Amino acid sequence: MTGRTPDSNGQPSKVVQAAIDATFDIGDLGEQLTRVTTTLDALQRDNQLLSDAVTETQELLEKAQISERKAQETADAGKREIGRLQAAVDRRDAELVKVEDELTKMRSERTDWESVVLAERDAAIEEQTADLATARAEMRALNDRIAHLEDELSLERQRTAPDTHLVQLMTTAGTTLLIDGEDLVRTGWPELAPERRRGQVIEAASRFHQRHGVNTEVILASAEGWDPDEPAPAGVRIRVPHEGIAISACLSRLARAYGSGAPLVTVSSSAAEEPWISTARAASLMGLPVSQHSHHNQDLESAMEEEK
Repeated sequence: MTGRTPDSNGQPSKVVQAAIDATFDIGDLGEQLTRVTTTLDALQRDNQLLSDAVTETQELLEKAQISERKAQETADAGKREIGRLQAAVDRRDAELVKVEDELTKMRSERTDWESVVLAERDAAIEEQTADLATARAEMRALNDRIAHLEDELSLERQRTAPDTHLVQLMTTAGTTLLIDGEDLVRTGWPELAPERRRGQVIEAASRFHQRHGVNTEVILASAEGWDPDEPAPAGVRIRVPHEGIAISACLSRLARAYGSGAPLVTVSSSAAEEPWISTARAASLMGLPVSQHSHHNQDLESAMEEEK
């Protein structure tokens, strides 16, 4: 019987040792393949989340473009109406000049029987003047309406401006959102009282965390509407600033505390530390029921008193 045998020292031959080493290498390759497969699955899930966010953003952009076109059509119609009224005013002005010229001529030749005619003409002039004043008032009202529509159009363009990189950052796991909670209180749930809206803001932040894996810090001006003794939802941190500190200042301090390298987005109706996204835009991404007339005219004073 022939075959490989240990060498004279009783150790396995080189061929046998190579076969043993190869067996261990195959085991290591199997473990590496398992780790690669796990990593690939995680990447595929992340890619699906990003794809969903991009699709949602495209749908929102299409809706915004439809709204923009409708607003532009309304503005164009208003401008055409202004042109029509301006032409009518010009015609009335020309007629008034002609009537005034005629009245001046007739007054120079006035007689007793002409007094009645002149009185009737004066009445006609007064009526035309009143009509002219009415037309001018209508024109001013339409001008104000056009200006209002143009302001709304400008705000709509700013609110729905493409900001795909911010959307991706907002929906990337590990990102932290610094949210002006009082802005969201004024923006969403128009049918609810303010104190109830604060609880809705916290729930919305929790749902957004569950959906995308982002962390949220919600800054509120008051503890009304939520119970500070109860633990905050997972991924949500609630802060109430100290008296005398505005929420905007609180957001800036937190942003600087996180540092420039941290994945961070500030959500506020007023410009904040970059990267920053408007409250209205963020509310749409978070699926909040938004009021058509949100009020952002209060600078809420508050404190870095961390309630949770």
